[in-house]
Amino acid sequence: MKKRVKITALVTALFLLTAMLAGCGGQKDSGKVSLTVGNWPTEAQERELQVKTEFKQQFEQEHPELEMKTDNYAFDVKTFAAKAAAKQLPDIIYNLPYTEVKTVIRNGYASDMTEAAKRKGLLDALDPEMMAMCSDEDGNVYCLPRVAYMMGLMVNKKLFAQAGLVNEDGTVKFPENFEQLTEYAQIIKEKTGAAGFCMPSTNNVGGWILTCIAYNFGVEFEKQNDDGSWTATFDTPEFHKTLEWLYDMKWNKNVLQDNTVVDATEMQMQLGSDRAAMVIGNSDWCNKQVTTCGMAKDNIAMAKMPAGDGGRYAMLGGSLFMFAQGLSEEQKDLALDWIALSEQFTADVDKEGYAKQCQSFNESGYCVFPRELFTPWISPERAAIVEEASAPYVNMNIKDFEEYNRDGIELRTEPEACAQQLYSVLDGVVQRILTDQNVNLEEISKKAQEDFQANFLDKMD
Repeated sequence: MKKRVKITALVTALFLLTAMLAGCGGQKDSGKVSLTVGNWPTEAQERELQVKTEFKQQFEQEHPELEMKTDNYAFDVKTFAAKAAAKQLPDIIYNLPYTEVKTVIRNGYASDMTEAAKRKGLLDALDPEMMAMCSDEDGNVYCLPRVAYMMGLMVNKKLFAQAGLVNEDGTVKFPENFEQLTEYAQIIKEKTGAAGFCMPSTNNVGGWILTCIAYNFGVEFEKQNDDGSWTATFDTPEFHKTLEWLYDMKWNKNVLQDNTVVDATEMQMQLGSDRAAMVIGNSDWCNKQVTTCGMAKDNIAMAKMPAGDGGRYAMLGGSLFMFAQGLSEEQKDLALDWIALSEQFTADVDKEGYAKQCQSFNESGYCVFPRELFTPWISPERAAIVEEASAPYVNMNIKDFEEYNRDGIELRTEPEACAQQLYSVLDGVVQRILTDQNVNLEEISKKAQEDFQANFLDKMD
C-alpha cells in the first residue's frame, strides 16, 4: 500500500513537472511558442485590421514555431495596474506613457529586454537620451520608444493668414517667445474674432500644458532627496511669473477661448474648427486634427516651443512598447521581430514594408510626411530609406513644419515622480485663473505645492 502511494505520488509529481515545463517560455502543448500582441485593431478599424492581419499571416509563415494571439487591450491607467499584477496583460503593450516607466520597472511588470535589444542591433541605433527614459538606474532596458514627440506650437494657418501673420511665401510667422505669442494672439483676436490661444483646463491636460509652458520660465517642479523621497519645488517667483502670463492672456488681453472647461479633444476641436489659432501640442495630433476635427491638411502648421525668461525648452514624450513580465528569450526575440515587421521598428527598415504602412495611412486619411518629424532613430541610412519609401504617399507640406525642429531647444522629460498627479493639481490652478478674475496667484501657487506634497509625494512607496 505504501509503495502504491509512493508510485502515485511520483507519477503526480512528474505530471506536474511536465505541465510546468510546457508552460515555461510560452511553450504550449503543441510545442509552439506563444506570443500575444496587444492593441489589435477592432472590426470597426477595417483598414488597420486588414493590414495587421496581413502582417500576422506573413509573420506566422516566417515563424512556424509561433502560436500568435491577439488582444484589443490598449493601455488604460484605470485598469493597467490590476491587469499587470494579475499577469493578464498581452505580451506586447503598444502605448505605455513615459510617465509610467519607473512604476512599471519598480513593480516588476515588464521583462528586461536588454540582451534581446542588443541581439537585434537596436541599442546603437536609438537616441541615448530617449533610451535612458526606457531603462532602470543600471541601464537595463525594459521598454522601447514606439513614438517620440517634442512638444511645440501648433497653429491654424487660415487664421494666421486672415490676421496677416504670414510670410511672402505663405508660411506662418511663428512667435519666437511668449511675449510675442501674446502679441500675435491679440492681433488674431482683433482681426478674426477667434481666440488667439486655447488653454486646456481639465483631465490633467491643463496641468500638462502648464508644465510645458512653465519649463520655459525656469520652473523646476520637484527634486529627489538623498533618502529617495521627493520634494515639490515649484512655488517660486518663476512659477508665479508663469501664472501671471496666463492671467494676463485671460483677463487683461482677453485672447483665450470662452469655454473654461477644455480637455485635449476640445482644444483640438477649437483649433480645427477655426475657433482658436494656437495650441501647444505635438505633431502626432495632426492625424486627429484631420480625421476627427475636420481640419484640412494644408491648414496645419507647427513650430518649436516659444522661449521664455528661463530659456527655450520642449517636453519630450510619446508612447512606448512594453513587454510583459516573464517572457522567455525566444519570446523576446519574436516580439522584437514582430514590431520590426508590423511597425517598422528597426534600424534596418524595410523599404517595401514602410511604404506599405505609408500607403495604409494615406488611404485611411492620416497624415504622411516626407520624413519623420521627430524620431528616436539616429541612423542617417534609415532616414534616407524612410524618405524614399514615403514619397509616393506624402500628403503634407513639409514647409509648414520646418520650424518644428530642435535648433536652440533643450529637451526636458516629464516630471519623474507622480507626473499625472501633478497635472491634476495644476488643472485646479488653471481653472482658478480662467474663472476667477480676483484670484491671488501666489496663494494658489503655495496651496498647489502643499497639496501635491501632502497628497502624493509624501505618500509614495
